[in-house]
Amino acid sequence: MRFATIAATALAVAAASPQAIAQDAPQSEVIQASFERAMHDLLAGNPEDAIPLLRGILGRDPALVRVRLELARAYFKAREFEASRRQFQIVLSSPDIPPIVRENVLRFLRRIDEERGLQTNLSFALVAPTGGGIRYDSDTVMLNLFGTPLPFTLNRPNAPQIALQIEGSVRKQWSLESEVLGGNSTVYLRGRALLQEAEGRAFDQQKVDAAAGLQLTWPRQTALMSFFKHFPMRNCPDDV
Repeated sequence: MRFATIAATALAVAAASPQAIAQDAPQSEVIQASFERAMHDLLAGNPEDAIPLLRGILGRDPALVRVRLELARAYFKAREFEASRRQFQIVLSSPDIPPIVRENVLRFLRRIDEERGLQTNLSFALVAPTGGGIRYDSDTVMLNLFGTPLPFTLNRPNAPQIALQIEGSVRKQWSLESEVLGGNSTVYLRGRALLQEAEGRAFDQQKVDAAAGLQLTWPRQTALMSFFKHFPMRNCPDDV
């Protein structure tokens, strides 16, 4: 990919300026050896081998901007676009990166928006359900009926402390190979689903939504025009 080669060269040159080297100089010979091996893997077209090496270096020193740039580029070459986007955004949060690096990071982010293609995600987690863990002083409410207080007892289910939550998403996009309003155009389809399972059924939840739309990308921004079909979250009733 011609863009990736040019942009990667610009990133490397800018990040290798004296100021960047002083900031990102490896802390030990072990880190230096890991970084050189990761660069060799990237040049050899093996980003999957470079990624764990670069992550290991950042685990020792998260402030190494040059290493984080190369990790973002490795994720990009491995087509792990969401991970690449996260690393590039962390780099952008640094106030000290040179303007040429910032500009090329923005170009990478634009390419990520254009090339994500098919993305899937599935996650499992233990969460506190809505209302979970709430305790009340009393389930009895005093009602005033024509000046006479009458006790009314609420029939309230015991709130569970924990629930299993399963969340998944899929997104597919296609480039139109044409410009709209001066930006590159892409159409996309997206779907998301969430399932929360707690003790009983009163606190179970489900959510499904889908969207289709047009995505436009410019050098510094991305715009989405979506048409939604949405199925809202609902609670399941208690078993009778």
